[in-house]
Amino acid sequence: MVARPSPLLAAAAVLAVLGAAAAVVVARRRQRRSWTPIGTVGALTLYPLKSGAGQPLQRGRVTLLGLQTADGALDRSLAVVCGGKVMDAGTRRRLVLISAEICAGEVTLSAPEVKSLTVPLPKEGEATMMEVDLNGHPDSGADLGPEAAQWLQEFFADGKSYSLMYFLPGAVTPRRTSQLPRPYVHLADPEDAVTYNFVTPLSVICDASIDELNRRLASPVTVHQFRHNIVVGGAAPFDDDDWRLVRVGGAQLRRVKPVHRCGITLVDPSTGERSDAMEPLRTLRTFRLARTAEERRLYKEAPLLGSALAVDQEGEVAVGDTVYVTRD
Repeated sequence: MVARPSPLLAAAAVLAVLGAAAAVVVARRRQRRSWTPIGTVGALTLYPLKSGAGQPLQRGRVTLLGLQTADGALDRSLAVVCGGKVMDAGTRRRLVLISAEICAGEVTLSAPEVKSLTVPLPKEGEATMMEVDLNGHPDSGADLGPEAAQWLQEFFADGKSYSLMYFLPGAVTPRRTSQLPRPYVHLADPEDAVTYNFVTPLSVICDASIDELNRRLASPVTVHQFRHNIVVGGAAPFDDDDWRLVRVGGAQLRRVKPVHRCGITLVDPSTGERSDAMEPLRTLRTFRLARTAEERRLYKEAPLLGSALAVDQEGEVAVGDTVYVTRD
């Protein structure tokens, strides 16, 4: 009997290929530059399920495909599918209430008012694969089966059919950012790739930016409403607007674009309720619209807050690590 490679070995093979490509990028960028310490990592958050609940971490590993735990749980490696399309909190706001914990080859789903469910993650060669539409781009993943589907149907209770899809290493080809049908892909490098993330594998925000936003709001919001992997403490509000490169722990990152905020920001992650007052988007539009003609062309009336990052060098990161940046 021929032994099949484990998902972790398959993942290592995929990341090795991407790593070789990224090494070229890092070498190209290794020129004399001025690194400035601007703060420290105040929080790290993994989102195993796209638009699902966040999982706070004290430390993790930045890979070319995003933040990963020691157990191999990868950011945005699970997605809910309905009618052949990947759902997010903009289309299914209660998604934010689902916690998905990946550990020891299994995923456990938990949410209010339903019993938790644990299902095994498939191995390469044993999975039923599915083709989906993700933000207008064809994608694929492993179907985690009828038990997970039934659990999702009971949770949403809207009479529709759902599936849970998994980014199975070795069986799913990471999407290249430069191949996505979006007007800003020219900002990425050809080597940049993602799982079920939107454009880049990581995102960052300064906690002072949320403080400044809350100063203008009647009802404050938390940083969790913006779903960033890295929250930086000690930096000035909106300091990331002109970062170019970011060094934290053993990882080196690159700012690809600002994060343009959409309706997902209106959903309270603690309740799954959508703001009738259209906050915080309404207030953000009063002071965080595009600054340049190029940004106005790309993002139009969407407010900008936080930054989307690509990975030039993998490495360990932890809460408390000093964050160094170079600027445009």
